[in-house]
Amino acid sequence: MTYYRIKPRWRPTGLKTPPATEALRVISPDWASGHIDVFELESPFVEYIRRLNAANSNPKAWRLISAPQGGIFNYTRKVDDSDDLEWYENGRKPFLNTVGFDGNVVNVIDIQQDLALIQTIAVNKYVPLYSYQDRPDLVHQFTTVNNQGKIYKAGKGVIVYSPLLTRFQSAVPLDILEPFPTLPMSVKVEWPSGLNLRKTPSITGEKVGVFPQGTELLIKEYFPRGAEVWARANGRYICLYTPIQLNPYSTTWKMVTSPPPL
Repeated sequence: MTYYRIKPRWRPTGLKTPPATEALRVISPDWASGHIDVFELESPFVEYIRRLNAANSNPKAWRLISAPQGGIFNYTRKVDDSDDLEWYENGRKPFLNTVGFDGNVVNVIDIQQDLALIQTIAVNKYVPLYSYQDRPDLVHQFTTVNNQGKIYKAGKGVIVYSPLLTRFQSAVPLDILEPFPTLPMSVKVEWPSGLNLRKTPSITGEKVGVFPQGTELLIKEYFPRGAEVWARANGRYICLYTPIQLNPYSTTWKMVTSPPPL
């Protein structure tokens, strides 16, 4: 996979719902950049999003994202095209507004001129089971960016998730993306305590060794896991970026902007 990160861009806050970049565009058959994809959401996907946002017994996230005109459901319309403020009470299907979120990761599958075609979840094919930990390129967090460029959780610290659901091929402008450093590449361990080597790309993965500070490693493949960036090196897995550390970068591997939001 070819990972890119949507560059954080400050926008005035103070809104009741999480602000989002309207960056994700549908691509027409002639490869022209079209509109933001808006469509009625079928009940299996509504349930999928509800489950994503009710994790860890926290239904507040779902209430935030399902509010009329809020979150990704901010195109709820009646037959006469007026705002439908009671869709959730009347059993109507919500209208989904497909958007991209500052600071998150996308998987670029092709580049057409100044557009990056990205992988999304096709609503007309199957009901996915991806989580943010499984595929942070397909399940994003709502985030906001302050005027110092710092990313933080929207909704007063409540984590809100939104899968990238589309009916057609979608894209984002190349100029708002930062690519992950090109692989393969050699890096050196920077943490004085050394860097753990694990069987799987997870902090719960079995520890199979430690690389001392100064060890040179050859990175061959990325494995983003939520807010962490893992990689395969020497046949095993190391964590390149973890936001819970004072120095989040374990090696000389760096990005201009911070990797995915915590």
